[in-house]
Amino acid sequence: KMGHAVAHSALMDLLHTIEGDGNGVGNNDGDGSNIDIGWKPSAEENGGVDEEEEEDEMKKRTKALFHELHEGTRTRTFSTLSGCTFSMVYQYGDSILAANVGDSQSFIASYNKSSSPSAEHDEKDPNSNSNSNSDRVKIVYSTRKDKADLEHERQRIESMGGSIQLPRKMLFKGAEKMATSRVVVPHKESGNTFSLAMSRSIGDQYAKEVGVTSEPIVDVMTIAKLKLRAMESPRDTRDKEPQLRGNQKKQQANNVESDNGDGDGDDIRLFAVSVSDGLFDHIAVEEIAQHLAKAMYEHESEGGSLFKACEELIMRSSSEWKELGLTYRDDITIAVQRIL
Repeated sequence: KMGHAVAHSALMDLLHTIEGDGNGVGNNDGDGSNIDIGWKPSAEENGGVDEEEEEDEMKKRTKALFHELHEGTRTRTFSTLSGCTFSMVYQYGDSILAANVGDSQSFIASYNKSSSPSAEHDEKDPNSNSNSNSDRVKIVYSTRKDKADLEHERQRIESMGGSIQLPRKMLFKGAEKMATSRVVVPHKESGNTFSLAMSRSIGDQYAKEVGVTSEPIVDVMTIAKLKLRAMESPRDTRDKEPQLRGNQKKQQANNVESDNGDGDGDDIRLFAVSVSDGLFDHIAVEEIAQHLAKAMYEHESEGGSLFKACEELIMRSSSEWKELGLTYRDDITIAVQRIL
């Protein structure tokens, strides 16, 4: 419940900041202005702005925003043990910004209306339509889970006196499954030792002394770039896509616009999903994307409901948690937004 209060507070601060109603967090430089993560300098005012410079400024402002969201937990009556993950996808014009702290994740998926199931898929299971859209759905971007056993995260935490509990194997449904790594933190106020299942978070003040940070990993990309990824093969290009910046992005956009063949991207749809780890722990990201795409693009004419699809995913994950035989069930949250 304490973590829920921190999450709600941070969300309200974010919404007020984006709306610019004066009630959000900000860099308050005397005029009460908020941190505008949608900063888009005009060429007339600045004599032309390089896209790489603009991307760097967007990342800088987003990191400042997350810092302020974290600092906001200090001014409220939250326990130092309270904290939350925070994941967001923000669209401004033809660009997308994604930022994440913690072990929740956001991803962007594509759905290709013109693609049909492959012959290989039909041969595997010709009578099943449970994943019949798997050749139409692709994960074109995903944030990462901030875990303590990642090399850079481990180095930062250990350099500040923290210690890491490495993941261990556990048996679930007759198969081995890896448990999560944790940051081990002594709590001075209580004299107890606590562990945190992520290396970055909002709140969790007690863990900041040993290297747990509120600084997000921020990515900025264009819709044109995402559409290109959607048209590429193999299916999941998250880990092999090169980082393109500045004029490379312009050329990429021109490539999409100048393609007059079948691959012009007109049939590509994009949607963003933010999901807590309580869902990811039991259902693969690809399966989540396929289930949601089916409700949004294939069953609309049949009265398909996106809300119902989300509910089905939550209930399925919840039942998986129950099968573990634990009294604890992690938060299960999902948010979906069409981009294109």
